[in-house]
Amino acid sequence: METFPKGIFPEYEGNGRTVTPRVRESKLGDGYAQRCADGLNTLDEQNTWNFLLSDADADTLEAFFAARAGWDAFNWQPPRYAASAKWICTTWSREYLAGGWSRMTATIKRVWDF
Repeated sequence: METFPKGIFPEYEGNGRTVTPRVRESKLGDGYAQRCADGLNTLDEQNTWNFLLSDADADTLEAFFAARAGWDAFNWQPPRYAASAKWICTTWSREYLAGGWSRMTATIKRVWDF
């Protein structure tokens, strides 16, 4: 499995995380319901990371995401995470700035592949 490119870091501010628990629910009538976890790893986690990079680093990051094509997982320890995990990049965008700089935004989802 590939590892996220070294030396490329997201901006410290403006990033966010969304966690959505997967739950199964059976409606029993009269307003009653029963809920349980849907599987083993039930917390679906998705992050939006913003990067301000030189054009060369942005080319490297964009090529890395394109090579994974949205399905091939990579190993990464994002900022503020205690350990590395497996991730996929589902979407990314790039804005070209003046002076040889680019701003990239990537949506990265945690996966539990083998």
